Formats: sequence, structure tokens, C-alpha cells
Amino acid sequence: MEIAGEVFSTEEIEVLQQARSGTNTLSNGQIAVDLDCDLDDELIRGGYARAIVRHVQDRRKEMGLHVADRVSVSYGGDAELCRAVAEHLEYVKTETLALELVEDVDIAGAQVKIDEKPFRFLVEKTGRA
Repeated sequence: MEIAGEVFSTEEIEVLQQARSGTNTLSNGQIAVDLDCDLDDELIRGGYARAIVRHVQDRRKEMGLHVADRVSVSYGGDAELCRAVAEHLEYVKTETLALELVEDVDIAGAQVKIDEKPFRFLVEKTGRA
């Protein structure tokens, strides 16, 4: 590289990265990573689905179920949480070993709050794999 008549070799040049202010970029000078930290409704509902799985798994543990026991889960509560289950139905079923997930607005089961939204669910053992 030549600048103002002076020639520089690659051994004499060091390129460092610096994060731009106002971005979510992190840099150590060698590597830069820009993270998109904006949450949209789809990402939020994915988080709700993971929280619901955790609560169902906790309930399975409280019930003393074997790791291979299959269950049926009835649920109700906040519309956005129910939508999260519907959108991530296969994920929730797979993670909880639920043979069926049934929305029931009148369900009287365990009650939890997820992001200050009410969610009720009932876990029933249906068999073992």
C-alpha cells in the first residue's frame, strides 16, 4: 500500500475494528458482532412457549412422573400465551412428552404467571413410552 509516496507492507499495517456508537455492536478490536436486540411478537411468543414448557416440566416433576411418561395437557389463560402454544404446538408437545395439548378456557389446574399474564394448565399421565 502506498500513501503520500511512502510504501507500507502488510507487516506494518494493523487493522482494528471499533463498534459504532448507537448500535448493538460489540468488538474486541479483532472481531465485531452486531446483535439485533429488537423483539418482535413472534420472538416473544417463542419465549412464552419455552416458559410454558418449563412450567409443565416442573409440574411433571412435582407429580413424580417418570422421564418416559406420556401426558395430556389442558390449558387456558391469556390469549397471547394460548396463541404461543398454538404456534409452537409441536415444540411444546415434544419437550413435555404430551400426546395432546387441548385449549380449555374453563380449565382448573395449576396457575402461573408468565410476563404477568395468567396461564392455567392441567397435566394428566396417559401412559409410558
